[in-house]
Amino acid sequence: MRVIDPREVNSSFRTFEHLPRRFLHFLMGGNLRITVSDEAQKWLESGEAGILAPNHSAYPDPPTVEFAGVVLGLKTKFMAKSTLWWNPVLFWIFWFGNFIPVRRKNRKKAKNSLLPAKKHLLKDHSRKGGFLSIFRKDRRARKGGILGIYPEGLIPHWKESFDREPGKFRVGVILLQYATGVVIIPVFQFGARKVMSGGFFKKFFGVITAWYRKPLRHVHFGDPIKMSTGQMEPADGVYENVKQDAERFKEAYMAQWRELDPNSFEGVVIDEPPVL
Repeated sequence: MRVIDPREVNSSFRTFEHLPRRFLHFLMGGNLRITVSDEAQKWLESGEAGILAPNHSAYPDPPTVEFAGVVLGLKTKFMAKSTLWWNPVLFWIFWFGNFIPVRRKNRKKAKNSLLPAKKHLLKDHSRKGGFLSIFRKDRRARKGGILGIYPEGLIPHWKESFDREPGKFRVGVILLQYATGVVIIPVFQFGARKVMSGGFFKKFFGVITAWYRKPLRHVHFGDPIKMSTGQMEPADGVYENVKQDAERFKEAYMAQWRELDPNSFEGVVIDEPPVL
Protein backbone atom coordinates (compact mmCIF):
# COMPACT_ATOMS: atom_id res chain seq x y z
CA MET A 1 0.00 0.00 0.00
CA ARG A 2 1.24 3.45 -0.91
CA VAL A 3 1.04 6.06 1.88
CA ILE A 4 1.28 9.82 1.28
CA ASP A 5 1.63 11.82 4.49
CA PRO A 6 0.27 15.39 5.02
CA ARG A 7 3.68 16.99 4.45
CA GLU A 8 4.01 15.42 1.02
CA VAL A 9 0.42 16.41 0.22
CA ASN A 10 1.09 20.06 1.09
CA SER A 11 4.18 20.14 -1.13
CA SER A 12 2.02 19.11 -4.10
CA PHE A 13 0.16 22.47 -4.28
CA ARG A 14 3.05 24.61 -5.53
CA THR A 15 2.04 25.81 -8.99
CA PHE A 16 0.04 28.92 -9.86
CA GLU A 17 -2.81 26.71 -11.04
CA HIS A 18 -3.10 25.19 -7.55
CA LEU A 19 -3.34 28.47 -5.58
CA PRO A 20 -7.15 28.28 -5.02
CA ARG A 21 -6.81 24.64 -3.92
CA ARG A 22 -3.92 25.47 -1.62
CA PHE A 23 -5.92 28.26 0.05
CA LEU A 24 -9.00 26.08 0.55
CA HIS A 25 -6.82 23.21 1.75
CA PHE A 26 -5.32 25.58 4.35
CA LEU A 27 -8.78 26.73 5.51
CA MET A 28 -9.75 23.07 6.03
CA GLY A 29 -6.72 22.49 8.25
CA GLY A 30 -4.13 21.38 5.71
CA ASN A 31 -3.94 17.95 7.32
CA LEU A 32 -4.67 15.33 4.66
CA ARG A 33 -3.30 11.81 4.44
CA ILE A 34 -3.71 9.62 1.34
CA THR A 35 -3.37 5.86 0.98
CA VAL A 36 -3.55 3.89 -2.26
CA SER A 37 -4.05 0.13 -2.50
CA ASP A 38 -1.71 -1.90 -4.69
CA GLU A 39 -4.43 -2.56 -7.28
CA ALA A 40 -5.43 1.12 -7.36
CA GLN A 41 -1.77 2.04 -7.89
CA LYS A 42 -1.65 -0.25 -10.92
CA TRP A 43 -4.76 1.50 -12.27
CA LEU A 44 -3.14 4.90 -11.73
CA GLU A 45 -0.05 3.83 -13.65
CA SER A 46 -2.15 2.44 -16.51
CA GLY A 47 -3.56 5.87 -17.37
CA GLU A 48 -7.03 4.42 -17.98
CA ALA A 49 -10.32 6.20 -17.29
CA GLY A 50 -12.04 5.68 -13.97
CA ILE A 51 -15.16 6.46 -11.96
CA LEU A 52 -14.30 7.57 -8.43
CA ALA A 53 -17.01 6.50 -5.97
CA PRO A 54 -16.46 8.17 -2.58
CA ASN A 55 -18.66 7.91 0.49
CA HIS A 56 -20.56 11.13 1.22
CA SER A 57 -20.51 12.53 4.75
CA ALA A 58 -20.21 16.35 4.61
CA TYR A 59 -19.84 19.33 2.28
CA PRO A 60 -16.00 19.41 2.63
CA ASP A 61 -15.53 15.87 1.30
CA PRO A 62 -15.76 16.73 -2.47
CA PRO A 63 -12.77 19.13 -2.28
CA THR A 64 -11.00 16.64 -0.01
CA VAL A 65 -11.31 13.89 -2.63
CA GLU A 66 -10.44 16.37 -5.40
CA PHE A 67 -7.27 17.42 -3.54
CA ALA A 68 -6.27 13.77 -3.14
CA GLY A 69 -6.79 13.26 -6.87
CA VAL A 70 -4.60 16.27 -7.72
CA VAL A 71 -1.79 14.86 -5.56
CA LEU A 72 -2.05 11.59 -7.52
CA GLY A 73 -2.08 13.42 -10.86
CA LEU A 74 -5.83 13.17 -11.51
CA LYS A 75 -8.15 15.87 -12.82
CA THR A 76 -11.57 14.89 -11.53
CA LYS A 77 -14.97 16.13 -12.66
CA PHE A 78 -17.76 15.65 -10.12
CA MET A 79 -21.48 15.18 -10.57
CA ALA A 80 -23.97 16.92 -8.27
CA LYS A 81 -27.74 17.38 -8.17
CA SER A 82 -28.90 20.33 -10.24
CA THR A 83 -30.86 22.00 -7.41
CA LEU A 84 -27.57 22.86 -5.68
CA TRP A 85 -26.90 25.32 -8.52
CA TRP A 86 -29.68 27.50 -7.08
CA ASN A 87 -27.43 28.36 -4.12
CA PRO A 88 -25.56 31.59 -5.05
CA VAL A 89 -22.39 30.46 -3.22
CA LEU A 90 -22.34 26.86 -4.41
CA PHE A 91 -23.07 28.02 -7.98
CA TRP A 92 -19.68 29.70 -8.26
CA ILE A 93 -17.90 26.77 -6.56
CA PHE A 94 -19.51 24.31 -8.98
CA TRP A 95 -18.81 26.57 -11.95
CA PHE A 96 -15.15 26.90 -10.99
CA GLY A 97 -14.92 23.18 -10.27
CA ASN A 98 -16.55 22.32 -13.61
CA PHE A 99 -19.20 20.10 -11.98
CA ILE A 100 -21.81 18.24 -14.02
CA PRO A 101 -25.44 18.82 -12.92
CA VAL A 102 -27.78 15.86 -12.49
CA ARG A 103 -31.56 16.31 -12.85
CA ARG A 104 -33.06 13.58 -10.69
CA LYS A 105 -36.80 14.19 -10.67
CA ASN A 106 -37.38 13.03 -14.24
CA ARG A 107 -35.94 9.69 -15.37
CA LYS A 108 -35.38 10.88 -18.94
CA LYS A 109 -33.65 14.07 -17.82
CA ALA A 110 -31.59 12.10 -15.30
CA LYS A 111 -30.48 9.74 -18.07
CA ASN A 112 -29.60 12.71 -20.32
CA SER A 113 -27.48 14.10 -17.47
CA LEU A 114 -25.20 11.10 -17.89
CA LEU A 115 -24.31 12.06 -21.47
CA PRO A 116 -21.70 14.74 -20.61
CA ALA A 117 -20.30 12.40 -17.96
CA LYS A 118 -20.01 9.60 -20.52
CA LYS A 119 -18.33 11.99 -23.00
CA HIS A 120 -15.79 13.05 -20.37
CA LEU A 121 -14.94 9.46 -19.42
CA LEU A 122 -14.45 8.29 -23.00
CA LYS A 123 -12.54 11.36 -24.17
CA ASP A 124 -8.82 10.90 -24.89
CA HIS A 125 -7.01 13.14 -22.38
CA SER A 126 -3.54 11.98 -23.38
CA ARG A 127 -2.91 15.10 -25.45
CA LYS A 128 -2.26 18.23 -23.46
CA GLY A 129 -1.73 21.49 -25.27
CA GLY A 130 -1.76 25.20 -24.73
CA PHE A 131 0.44 27.56 -22.76
CA LEU A 132 -0.73 26.37 -19.32
CA SER A 133 0.42 22.84 -20.10
CA ILE A 134 3.98 23.86 -19.11
CA PHE A 135 2.71 24.21 -15.52
CA ARG A 136 1.06 20.77 -15.51
CA LYS A 137 4.04 18.44 -15.42
CA ASP A 138 2.70 16.87 -12.23
CA ARG A 139 -0.45 15.70 -14.05
CA ARG A 140 -0.19 12.37 -15.82
CA ALA A 141 -1.42 12.11 -19.40
CA ARG A 142 -4.44 9.80 -19.31
CA LYS A 143 -6.23 7.84 -22.01
CA GLY A 144 -9.63 8.59 -20.43
CA GLY A 145 -11.33 11.00 -18.06
CA ILE A 146 -11.80 10.78 -14.30
CA LEU A 147 -15.32 11.28 -12.95
CA GLY A 148 -16.44 11.53 -9.34
CA ILE A 149 -19.95 10.40 -8.43
CA TYR A 150 -21.38 9.66 -4.99
CA PRO A 151 -23.14 6.28 -4.91
CA GLU A 152 -25.34 7.48 -2.03
CA GLY A 153 -26.41 10.54 -3.99
CA LEU A 154 -26.83 12.73 -0.92
CA ILE A 155 -25.33 13.55 2.47
CA PRO A 156 -26.81 11.39 5.27
CA HIS A 157 -28.29 13.43 8.10
CA TRP A 158 -26.71 13.18 11.54
CA LYS A 159 -25.32 15.91 13.78
CA GLU A 160 -22.29 14.16 15.28
CA SER A 161 -18.80 14.71 13.88
CA PHE A 162 -17.87 11.04 13.52
CA ASP A 163 -18.17 9.08 10.28
CA ARG A 164 -20.67 6.31 9.62
CA GLU A 165 -20.98 3.53 7.12
CA PRO A 166 -22.42 4.57 3.75
CA GLY A 167 -26.20 4.44 3.39
CA LYS A 168 -28.35 3.23 0.52
CA PHE A 169 -26.71 3.32 -2.92
CA ARG A 170 -28.41 4.74 -6.01
CA VAL A 171 -27.98 3.31 -9.51
CA GLY A 172 -26.16 6.22 -11.18
CA VAL A 173 -22.69 4.79 -10.79
CA ILE A 174 -23.82 1.46 -12.32
CA LEU A 175 -25.52 3.20 -15.26
CA LEU A 176 -22.30 5.09 -15.95
CA GLN A 177 -20.30 1.89 -16.03
CA TYR A 178 -22.90 0.28 -18.28
CA ALA A 179 -22.53 3.21 -20.68
CA THR A 180 -18.72 3.42 -20.63
CA GLY A 181 -17.31 0.07 -19.49
CA VAL A 182 -14.67 1.78 -17.31
CA VAL A 183 -13.75 0.59 -13.82
CA ILE A 184 -15.13 2.00 -10.58
CA ILE A 185 -12.57 3.05 -7.98
CA PRO A 186 -14.03 2.94 -4.45
CA VAL A 187 -12.80 5.94 -2.48
CA PHE A 188 -13.13 6.04 1.30
CA GLN A 189 -12.80 9.45 2.92
CA PHE A 190 -12.84 10.11 6.63
CA GLY A 191 -12.60 13.27 8.71
CA ALA A 192 -14.53 15.76 6.56
CA ARG A 193 -17.14 15.97 9.32
CA LYS A 194 -14.40 17.18 11.67
CA VAL A 195 -14.30 20.29 9.49
CA MET A 196 -18.05 20.83 9.15
CA SER A 197 -20.97 19.00 10.78
CA GLY A 198 -24.05 19.56 12.96
CA GLY A 199 -26.31 22.59 12.98
CA PHE A 200 -25.69 26.00 11.43
CA PHE A 201 -23.61 27.51 14.26
CA LYS A 202 -21.56 24.35 14.75
CA LYS A 203 -20.82 24.24 11.01
CA PHE A 204 -19.92 27.93 10.99
CA PHE A 205 -17.50 27.72 13.92
CA GLY A 206 -16.11 24.46 12.58
CA VAL A 207 -15.23 26.10 9.26
CA ILE A 208 -13.66 29.27 10.72
CA THR A 209 -11.53 27.32 13.24
CA ALA A 210 -10.45 24.38 11.06
CA TRP A 211 -7.21 26.15 10.02
CA TYR A 212 -6.23 26.22 13.73
CA ARG A 213 -7.59 22.81 14.81
CA LYS A 214 -6.06 21.00 11.80
CA PRO A 215 -8.46 18.02 11.80
CA LEU A 216 -7.00 14.96 10.13
CA ARG A 217 -8.72 13.92 6.89
CA HIS A 218 -7.88 10.62 5.25
CA VAL A 219 -8.63 9.48 1.70
CA HIS A 220 -8.08 5.85 0.68
CA PHE A 221 -8.25 4.63 -2.93
CA GLY A 222 -9.41 1.00 -2.92
CA ASP A 223 -9.22 -1.87 -5.40
CA PRO A 224 -11.02 -1.22 -8.73
CA ILE A 225 -14.45 -2.82 -9.16
CA LYS A 226 -15.97 -3.73 -12.54
CA MET A 227 -19.58 -4.89 -12.71
CA SER A 228 -19.88 -5.04 -16.52
CA THR A 229 -17.40 -6.16 -19.17
CA GLY A 230 -18.16 -3.59 -21.87
CA GLN A 231 -20.33 -0.68 -22.98
CA MET A 232 -24.07 -1.24 -23.15
CA GLU A 233 -27.15 0.94 -22.93
CA PRO A 234 -29.70 -0.30 -20.36
CA ALA A 235 -33.20 -0.42 -21.83
CA ASP A 236 -36.26 0.70 -19.90
CA GLY A 237 -37.14 -2.88 -19.02
CA VAL A 238 -33.86 -3.90 -17.39
CA TYR A 239 -33.72 -1.53 -14.44
CA GLU A 240 -34.29 -4.42 -12.04
CA ASN A 241 -30.96 -5.83 -13.20
CA VAL A 242 -29.39 -2.41 -12.66
CA LYS A 243 -30.70 -2.36 -9.09
CA GLN A 244 -29.33 -5.84 -8.49
CA ASP A 245 -25.93 -4.76 -9.80
CA ALA A 246 -26.09 -1.71 -7.54
CA GLU A 247 -26.63 -4.03 -4.56
CA ARG A 248 -23.76 -6.27 -5.68
CA PHE A 249 -21.56 -3.21 -6.08
CA LYS A 250 -22.37 -2.05 -2.55
CA GLU A 251 -21.49 -5.50 -1.19
CA ALA A 252 -18.08 -5.32 -2.89
CA TYR A 253 -17.68 -1.71 -1.75
CA MET A 254 -18.51 -2.48 1.88
CA ALA A 255 -16.25 -5.55 1.87
CA GLN A 256 -13.32 -3.21 1.22
CA TRP A 257 -14.61 -0.70 3.78
CA ARG A 258 -14.57 -3.36 6.50
CA GLU A 259 -11.06 -4.49 5.58
CA LEU A 260 -9.57 -1.06 6.30
CA ASP A 261 -7.22 -0.80 9.25
CA PRO A 262 -8.75 1.55 11.87
CA ASN A 263 -5.24 2.37 13.13
CA SER A 264 -4.48 4.05 9.81
CA PHE A 265 -7.13 6.68 10.57
CA GLU A 266 -5.55 8.12 13.69
CA GLY A 267 -7.56 11.07 14.97
CA VAL A 268 -10.71 10.04 13.09
CA VAL A 269 -13.56 8.56 15.13
CA ILE A 270 -15.61 6.02 13.19
CA ASP A 271 -19.05 5.11 14.53
CA GLU A 272 -18.58 1.39 13.85
CA PRO A 273 -14.87 0.73 13.18
CA PRO A 274 -14.20 -1.65 10.28
CA VAL A 275 -13.57 -5.23 11.35
CA LEU A 276 -10.14 -6.56 10.45
